[in-house]
Amino acid sequence: MKIKFYTEGGKNIGFGHINRCLSLAQAFDELNYECEFTIMGDASIQNLITYFKVKIFDWISNQEHLFEELSKNDVVVIDSYKAPAILINEFSKLNKNLLFFDDYNRINYPAGYIINGALNAEQIYEVKSENIIYYLGPDYQTLRSEFWNVGINKKQSSIKNILITFGGDDSRNLTPMVINLLNEYNPDLIKTVIVGNSFTSIEQIDLLKSEKTEIVFNPTANKICELMSNSDLAICGAGQTLYELARVKTPVLFIGIAENQENNIKSWIDYPYFNFVGWWNSDDIIGRLRESFKQFDNNFKNIAGSIYSSKLIIDGQGSKRIVEKVMSYVRKN
Repeated sequence: MKIKFYTEGGKNIGFGHINRCLSLAQAFDELNYECEFTIMGDASIQNLITYFKVKIFDWISNQEHLFEELSKNDVVVIDSYKAPAILINEFSKLNKNLLFFDDYNRINYPAGYIINGALNAEQIYEVKSENIIYYLGPDYQTLRSEFWNVGINKKQSSIKNILITFGGDDSRNLTPMVINLLNEYNPDLIKTVIVGNSFTSIEQIDLLKSEKTEIVFNPTANKICELMSNSDLAICGAGQTLYELARVKTPVLFIGIAENQENNIKSWIDYPYFNFVGWWNSDDIIGRLRESFKQFDNNFKNIAGSIYSSKLIIDGQGSKRIVEKVMSYVRKN
């Protein structure tokens, strides 16, 4: 069977859509299904997916050959904030097995399957369509295969090693600000900084780094998982990264970067080990981060302990669950 993914990503958009599609593709591939991607993006995504066939193409604006492809695939997965409802409805006329990644009930979707792995996903879809099968909540959170069977490292009783990660492009240029703040707070803190190939602040970061700072350029997913597991605390944005950090039970201070993260931010409010600092453009975001870090630093033993005793479980098996259930329906129909 053939599975086709249509998504988007790149500089100023980020790579979250691509990564969660990749996770689903890895689960399909494990069952020997053939997967192929068409991605609306730029050169920054060229090396993001190496195992599957990828075409970088604006499939939303150039639809000449798009509809010919749809009927040739057994399942079509769509993860897009940009595709209009009229185009999605055209998809449904040519393929009855459509899977939609959705974060905030963006449009009225046609018949198919909706995936939303957010903690508060059930609240977003209080009114459900009879023509749609929903996979909602953390049991259906799609993490890359490197996070499926990862071990959990117990954290220190104090903060010593901090991971700083704001995606592949750090579109809000927050990394230098965070490094500088931590340098001022405690020069002895060990800082590991992930830098993607779309960063525009590399020179600025180089000027701020010290002997306690490690810069990691374009790490693999396996390396990212290792860095997350080995860190006592992470400072990051409010996207998919939060679920990967929850998987390895690393406490987080996170900053809102894009409007579409609002539901995700609300869903973490009840978890004290994941602290929302504020929006990137909030007044005195530096002061807020400094105060939040100080609170974590002063109470870290309890915070680190709470993440182990929490009832919240992100087990990394979401993609497998989705694929098994979807293909069960496809085979029956």
